[in-house]
Amino acid sequence: MTEPSHFLQWITLSKANLKHNIGIIRSHCSSRVEIAGILKANAYGHGLLPMAQLFRQCGLGIFMVHTLDEALTLHESGSKERIILLGPVAPAQIPLCLKKGFELTVYTQEILSAIKKAQKILSHPAKIHVKIETGTNRQGLDLKNIPDFISLLKSIQYELRGLSSHFANIEDTADTSYYKKQIQCLKHAVRLFKKGGVQPDSLHIACSAAVLLYPETHFQLIRPGISLYGYYSSPEVAYALKPTNPLRPVLSWKTRLVQIKNVGKGDFIGYGLTYKAMRKSKIGILPIGYYDGYDRKLSNQGYVLVRGKRAGICGRICMNICMVDLTDIPEAKTQDVVTLLGKDGKESITADHLAAMTNTISYEILARLNPLIPRIVE
Repeated sequence: MTEPSHFLQWITLSKANLKHNIGIIRSHCSSRVEIAGILKANAYGHGLLPMAQLFRQCGLGIFMVHTLDEALTLHESGSKERIILLGPVAPAQIPLCLKKGFELTVYTQEILSAIKKAQKILSHPAKIHVKIETGTNRQGLDLKNIPDFISLLKSIQYELRGLSSHFANIEDTADTSYYKKQIQCLKHAVRLFKKGGVQPDSLHIACSAAVLLYPETHFQLIRPGISLYGYYSSPEVAYALKPTNPLRPVLSWKTRLVQIKNVGKGDFIGYGLTYKAMRKSKIGILPIGYYDGYDRKLSNQGYVLVRGKRAGICGRICMNICMVDLTDIPEAKTQDVVTLLGKDGKESITADHLAAMTNTISYEILARLNPLIPRIVE
């Protein structure tokens, strides 16, 4: 694509790479299994509405978000897909959820009571997914509380769209005992619900690692989050798969050189005097910083790509600016495109690379990208 001349930084989203990733995911499961498009956290930093558009174009008909704000943004944009809220909803927000037809994740009797109260005024049935506690100890309904939960459930108008849970240790490919224990716990919950006269439409627990490694976790609906966006959830998962046709990152992030200056040997660069030039150097100024999501821990160790070559970060990354060493790239000029995430020639930088340098995970690198950065679909 032609680089947009009117932006100093931008994020590009590849429809071709998304299609590729969906194809890889689909190859691991039955055609009867539905795939949910996970759009929480601003679509893992990729942009909620642009990614919803791409998911739609790629045939995904179920969207999952974390907050009501995310659900409303989708709804107001004209989304006709099923919208499932994975996170908590305040009791005062439940009437609005019922009106909009959003599917709620429910895990306490208090939430059912709030639904019952709302239905005294509204006749809308509640479309719910009951989240079962199977061993992660976050959100979830304890097995011992299921009988009382069912009694209250039967007092409201409801559609039980699903029973769900979440894995705690699915990336540990050396010891699979814990995920298997969680599966058995979920199946026991199904039996308890059936015993209480309640039949869920579907089960869903499979995240990216589970989808790619363990077919027995798929059930009727899968929730591949990070893998849709082109990343494996851990090095262990990638190693276990040894893919010959790997996932491809959907997102690239680029900026421009806005100034180039010459500094002398012994000159300091940036706040705190943490970088001292050991030779006469050519320094490039980039209009991005930690406000944009470029982690401050990349100071003095990260690198960017300029004209297909690596340029190291010099000094501390600032709120809106960082500096790079262009000494070995003499052909660099102002307004040159600089790659922060993505490919340039034979070189590439991924969220995994940045995560390794900052002692975190690719999820955080992506999710923290500033939502105000323009997103362009290619």
